[in-house]
Amino acid sequence: AFGLAPHAPAGLAVLRQAAGSVSPRDLEPLLAAAGAALPEGQLPNALEYTAGELRLRGITLTDEEHTAMVTRLQTAGYGARMDDGSLSLRAETTP
Repeated sequence: AFGLAPHAPAGLAVLRQAAGSVSPRDLEPLLAAAGAALPEGQLPNALEYTAGELRLRGITLTDEEHTAMVTRLQTAGYGARMDDGSLSLRAETTP
């Protein structure tokens, strides 16, 4: 309505930032989600964060660990994919 819909998410992000509010796309919530979902003892050897996506390099998971991790992340509202020893993680929806 009133032509504001396309700008609302960007405006909301600006308001959150100004208020000091954290979005699920920010680094801290992504790190917390990864830490809660990864099997014990799995530590990345490098981190990359850009545009709402966290990449953890040096992660090796069995098929069972991968399935359990993806389930935990989806329950928390995050999507993940493994690619060549890297786990990419991002919020599935942005409020």
